[in-house]
Amino acid sequence: FYAHSSSLNYSFGLVVRAQSTTDINAFNGYYVAFRGQNNSFGIYRNVVTNTDLGTQLASQSVSGGLNNSTLYRISTTLVGSSITAEFHSWNTVTETWTSLASLSATDATYASGGFGFRNGMQGSTRGVYWQDLQVYSVIPEPGQVALVLGALVLALAVWRRRSQAAA
Repeated sequence: FYAHSSSLNYSFGLVVRAQSTTDINAFNGYYVAFRGQNNSFGIYRNVVTNTDLGTQLASQSVSGGLNNSTLYRISTTLVGSSITAEFHSWNTVTETWTSLASLSATDATYASGGFGFRNGMQGSTRGVYWQDLQVYSVIPEPGQVALVLGALVLALAVWRRRSQAAA
């Protein structure tokens, strides 16, 4: 995301494994967020009855907060009950991503669900612009499974033929 203002005194981030979404605060799922109120980055478990970010699972202070006109990246990985999240800023001098925070948590409350963005903006404030959402799945496609199984069957047939020829 791109920070349009350095005075971002609200929370924004990624909603993952979201279920029962009725509005910005009323959802079941996880939320990976930067909080401008205290310059922290965290992983939260939310339930529909919460009025803010829910239960904090992990958090880390981000020294200095955000800078105006800077590109940032939030990434998260969910595998089973393991949740990892990273927060980076783009260094225009070295043209590389600089790590600002790296978190991990374990929670098995939500095993699946949707995803999205959350901007906790107030009024007409435009503080961040989202771009380049990328979602990856580690579940293999059926064609990939068939290809691997076919290769294993072929390898087994070759091994068996060689074993019989040697005997």
